[in-house]
Amino acid sequence: MIGSTHAKPPQPNQAQQLVTRGYRGQLRRNYLIQLVDDDEAMRHAYSPQAGPAAKDAFFQARHDNWVNHGVLPVAVLHKLLGCWIAGKQLAAWPAPDASFRVDVGITFGGFLRMGAHVQLTDVFRRKAPAFAEGAYRRAARQLGDAGASAPLQWEERYRNDGIHAVLVLHTAPADSPAAVLAFESAVLAQLGCPAVASPAVLARGWIECSQALDTPGEIHFSMVDGLSMPRYHGIHPQGQLEAEAPANRHQPGELLLGHEKNDGSNPWLVPGANVQAGRPASISPLSAQKVYGDFFKDGTFGALRRMRQNVPAFENYIAAQAADHHGMHDQAYYAAWLKAKMLGRWANGEVVSETIDPSSEGALNDRQKARIRPVPSQSSTDNNFVYQNDRSGLQCPFGAHIRRMNPRDDPVVPRLRRPLLRRGVPYGDKYVKGSSESADRGLLGLFFCASLEEQFEHLLGNWANNNPMGMPFSEAGKDPLIGNHMASGNKGVGNRFEIPRSGEAALFLNELQVFVETRGTCYAFFPSISAMQKIAGGAITSATQFLKAP
Repeated sequence: MIGSTHAKPPQPNQAQQLVTRGYRGQLRRNYLIQLVDDDEAMRHAYSPQAGPAAKDAFFQARHDNWVNHGVLPVAVLHKLLGCWIAGKQLAAWPAPDASFRVDVGITFGGFLRMGAHVQLTDVFRRKAPAFAEGAYRRAARQLGDAGASAPLQWEERYRNDGIHAVLVLHTAPADSPAAVLAFESAVLAQLGCPAVASPAVLARGWIECSQALDTPGEIHFSMVDGLSMPRYHGIHPQGQLEAEAPANRHQPGELLLGHEKNDGSNPWLVPGANVQAGRPASISPLSAQKVYGDFFKDGTFGALRRMRQNVPAFENYIAAQAADHHGMHDQAYYAAWLKAKMLGRWANGEVVSETIDPSSEGALNDRQKARIRPVPSQSSTDNNFVYQNDRSGLQCPFGAHIRRMNPRDDPVVPRLRRPLLRRGVPYGDKYVKGSSESADRGLLGLFFCASLEEQFEHLLGNWANNNPMGMPFSEAGKDPLIGNHMASGNKGVGNRFEIPRSGEAALFLNELQVFVETRGTCYAFFPSISAMQKIAGGAITSATQFLKAP
């Protein structure tokens, strides 16, 4: 009921699949596109005064702009959205057996470029200021991006919010080449260019491609990733919710707009008091507010973050620390233990739970051997663990990556738990010792939440780059894995990691380096299917049409 703090339960079929279900085991391509309005150029090409050569030149320009620069006319994006929503086969499908799925995020600049009416963009400005301002302008002060990660150092397309939309293409590894060419050919057909896409398009700088490593879920630091996912009532199956610790279960409004949050509020149910300006006389203010509420409902905000991982530096650092501190323990196992303490999990995903297994009296046992390989174990999928029984950080240190990013029921965590849904995939070739240390490899992170300010920015800017909660530590200890260590250039300040130990002094890892550099961040809104129908129909350009359209 409008005016109530309650709304209908989430409809997972209305939210985009990447958000609610993901695409486990599939390859990903991020198309970082820019939008243009070329309607006037098309009218000129088809005018009686223009000859056949003008049409040819117009469509050749469209082709070249897409292939070389990722520039897409607004009208063509509308057509593509309509095809994807309807589940129709796109034109020029050269391989009927090749399947792909597309998810779509639109930036604030994209809404402006599409001519979204001012009442709609004002809602974004008032209720989602981070989205409206854009990551490029906020990263230095809100995300801890400085030094090599400073926005001025980002990849060109990410600078100055040069992305208007993100098309996220998912393909099965076996079908990927044919599916990608099918997708590219379909886009060219909608552009009016009958040419079949060339494999050369794979190498364009505005397209980001994931790469599968040796084992499912493996990332370049030789660890299993994507295990500690928050779960949401009304979105995940009941059995999946019951398998989780209560602290890892959240209300749907922490992910999807228009639903109740953990604190009982629903800030996007009736988004703003001024949205009915310019409405037709036949539409009441209450109805107008419902139309706007329905547009945002089941949508979410996504932060696309390209992160370069300096694997050689990380491995060399761990090896040096293990050489200094392993004592009577097996050095390779001790190195894996240091990694586990920094991350909060062993390489195979098993939660770190004890100080260390002494391994100096003979060979490692099977469980120890399994822990140091990035092959998921049976226990790695167990997400039902809490920190209430680890108040001193003897098992998982306070400053460990997973305890910072998802503190669950940690006794020192404030009431606002700030869940963040992660959809990360690796890019670049796997590092092999002796190969090029300067190769670009890392993680294409995509983080979903209902509030960029309260969730994504707070986790990255505060919990990752500030004192770990609960640690009596005088320095600004940062996340040992993703923290921007020594960003100020002051060696030794804020770049050490404390590992508490029972019955002996804590172990400190000093002079941590920058193991992860930000190469770009983009904020996008991933609308619901019904909202995309409105966008595809052009209804967002006029307040009158917006309120009339279904």
